[in-house]
Amino acid sequence: MADFVSNHLDHFLFVVLLISRIGDILTTYIATPTLKLEANPIVRKLRWPFALLTLLIAFVAYASTNVAATLAIVSLLVCASNASWMWIMRVMGEQEFYQLYLTLCRRASVTFSLLCCWLPSFFFFLVGVILFVLTDRTGRFAASGFIMFAFIKGYSETLFYLRVRRETFQKELQEKKAFLDQERKAFLDNL
Repeated sequence: MADFVSNHLDHFLFVVLLISRIGDILTTYIATPTLKLEANPIVRKLRWPFALLTLLIAFVAYASTNVAATLAIVSLLVCASNASWMWIMRVMGEQEFYQLYLTLCRRASVTFSLLCCWLPSFFFFLVGVILFVLTDRTGRFAASGFIMFAFIKGYSETLFYLRVRRETFQKELQEKKAFLDQERKAFLDNL
């Protein structure tokens, strides 16, 4: 089996990349059909047509198997990450899950929240470093997939958190303004 795969590595990586991209798209669609909970700002802005275009990444396998190995690992890790939250998002619904996230953003400190955004990425980074140190040239491309995923995950989760945190801050300001307006009106009515 190993000989067959290594003799047809480009085809094998094409299939793995295609499966991983389809997996990413499907897990994203199941979790957040309107992309409200999508952490990747590019996909959130360019929507589903762009997500479908990412299927073409599979053809990288015919240009460079090393780069394809890196991309396949990144994409498979993204699928796994999506799938770990997918059932909760689907059961709760996008809006209710988003409201829960807003509530949690209000309660948690920014420092702690950002630490929690980056901590899993740090561990993925360490896996990549270990693989990078212990493997040969080809294995280093696979290792770099873990390292790349670590940065993508940390960066996109941080952006998502900051976007939601900004919305909570704006909501709190609106609530305070409404309260002050109501108090001012009540004060003026009592004069």
